[in-house]
Amino acid sequence: MQRVIDSNYLQDPALRIYLGKGARNFAVLPDYIAIEAYKDDTLRSIYKSMEILCEFPEQVIVLKSTMVIGKLSGRSAGLVRRMIDRKETKAFPKFCQNLARAKAGNPAIERQILKHGREADMQMERILSDAAIFNEIYADVSRMFTPDEIRHFRVGTGSYTPDMVIKSMDFVTAVAIRLMQHHPHGVRTPTYGELPNMFIFRASLCHFIGFLRWLREGGQADTKPGKVRNDLVDTILATYATYFNGIFSHDKRLRNLFGEANFLLGLIKKNVESRKRARAISLNAESGWGFR
Repeated sequence: MQRVIDSNYLQDPALRIYLGKGARNFAVLPDYIAIEAYKDDTLRSIYKSMEILCEFPEQVIVLKSTMVIGKLSGRSAGLVRRMIDRKETKAFPKFCQNLARAKAGNPAIERQILKHGREADMQMERILSDAAIFNEIYADVSRMFTPDEIRHFRVGTGSYTPDMVIKSMDFVTAVAIRLMQHHPHGVRTPTYGELPNMFIFRASLCHFIGFLRWLREGGQADTKPGKVRNDLVDTILATYATYFNGIFSHDKRLRNLFGEANFLLGLIKKNVESRKRARAISLNAESGWGFR
């Protein structure tokens, strides 16, 4: 079992129980969790956040940076393996030893930790900039749907009509392709079958679901910087969870976001399998998903 761990779950005794049940139970750490563990009051935060994980250092999987994962191939073979940072995962026990030395008063290691903390704070500011970009892209999502479809979506507790699925997937595909084209490291054009495995596609899907949630609830997105940033982090964590065995989190909205994303990914994969179109195709921002 490999579960993504939300930062609000790192200090929960249930995490200790999960890891203690067997050596095949792993905690998966995306870079965003490390960033949150370091931010603010770094020394106090990192010691408390990593305490339980450091009791089971061989059961922690450290992932590559989200920037790197965003450009990885969507080939099914080795999909999850490509996301794992083997070097950092192997070094996690040493990291735990260094934390213990720092907590005991080693000034050199304390300085290293504080440096990581400053870098984490700067990264959180960059995340806020990324969130603003997503908000611009999705600003007119509600205009995609007819008044009848919006009423159905609200009264039907968030269910999708076939036409709404078509519109949603076409939109998510267009956004994902746009983001791939502007990735700073360059992203190889995926095949039809690879696209649903691409991290950028799944992240676009999760962010889209977040906006549909606001539509469903009849409200507007909260534009406060902290809220926008937290929503983007939740989107990324839900995306990672779709590649593993779910997520441990106390945030019900995050767990529901993951569940809804998994449901829609299931529909997408069935569509790909039924059409048997895993050959390479040229994709652009106008490409439709082919649900019709």
